Amino acid sequence: MSAGELCLTSLKQAVEKATFFTSDSRLTDDCTIFVALSGSNVDGHDFVHDALNKDVVACITQKDVGIEDPRIIKCEDTSKAHRLLAKLFREKFQGKVIAVGGSNGKTSTKDFLYTLLAKKFSVIKTLHSQNGYLGIPATFERLRPGLDCAVIEVGIDGPGDMQSHLDIVKPDIGILTSIGTEHLRQLKNLEGVFEEESKLVEFCASNGGPSFVPANDPFLSKLSKQKNVTLCPDDPLEIDSRFHLEQIQGIARRNASLAITCALKVGMSLDEILTQLPSLKLPEGRGALNRVSGQEYVVEDFYNANLSSMTAATTQAAIKAKDLNLPLYFVLGDMLDLGDESEKSHQTLLESLKPTPYQHLILVGKNMAKAQESVKLSKVTLFDSHKELQLEISKLIKKPYFTLFKGSRGMKLELALEELKGSNQRAL
Repeated sequence: MSAGELCLTSLKQAVEKATFFTSDSRLTDDCTIFVALSGSNVDGHDFVHDALNKDVVACITQKDVGIEDPRIIKCEDTSKAHRLLAKLFREKFQGKVIAVGGSNGKTSTKDFLYTLLAKKFSVIKTLHSQNGYLGIPATFERLRPGLDCAVIEVGIDGPGDMQSHLDIVKPDIGILTSIGTEHLRQLKNLEGVFEEESKLVEFCASNGGPSFVPANDPFLSKLSKQKNVTLCPDDPLEIDSRFHLEQIQGIARRNASLAITCALKVGMSLDEILTQLPSLKLPEGRGALNRVSGQEYVVEDFYNANLSSMTAATTQAAIKAKDLNLPLYFVLGDMLDLGDESEKSHQTLLESLKPTPYQHLILVGKNMAKAQESVKLSKVTLFDSHKELQLEISKLIKKPYFTLFKGSRGMKLELALEELKGSNQRAL
């Protein structure tokens, strides 16, 4: 038997005896499998001795820890063993697993759905945006007997990622939020994104499970031909006239609609959902409207930046600023990881702003600067990075204001926002 086969056999035997697995030695007990992951700051191998003293079922290692114990299972790569354990415990799990994928809006949809289901069921969700190679098995560490369901966010970076995640998650129910210009360096174009994301719906259909997609997404609406696919409206009011969501605006209402439709399918009633609607909130940094002080409002969205999400955000910000009768400011950072589509996407975004009555447009990054050379918008200030912007932002954005901050995570626009908020506090 090879080392890999021996590791797999030993892991399966351990899973039969264990209640859960963890990479945090503080959570171990006599029903636990401990996985010694090696991180940049902490090495789990340093805690193997502590885990063994807590009578764990097994410890998974890839290094020699200087201890002879039959409960130590040596594998070539503990991160791969971690994913394998997630797969084995998923197969053992008796509850429902709901996977949420798509280019934009995964986190808000996942959070909305979790909030709804928590009214009636015992449920866990992906924390923050742990939706990739390491994050998905980390979420499955929290599977426990007696849980009704798990809401799992699934993110992709390139071809093959969705299938790799599906091999672990094996969802009973799927949600796809949108198809947009994400990770085009590997996925090439919108057709490539659609091909990869749609594997989630195909998996659920092949296993007789339902899926939910927006009716008005030009790509996802094609999936209505698949088995058990429900097309969801853009607004919860189209589901039930009582479903007012004053705290949720713009494209996020479509995400709420997806969550509500799925919750109904899982077994919640309209009245149960109605009582939970006031609790639905956008995650921090993902498009929530925040009042800074007096007549100052900020929309901050620092995570998923591509042409579709940027255009939706700027459109909604213009509508809201007009409703509030406030001067509109944009602080827009580069959209990263767009590959060959980057130059065109940045130019298209700036072209879309020409009819928008903004007070001032602040662009951050080399891609935005290059696009501005072609589009030549008025009332524009350019910055190479957030560091330069931080020094000037309080001079450029004047009270009262309605300001949208949006860009890819790597642009760190939140640091400029902190400076703007700080200047407001200092002025009081």
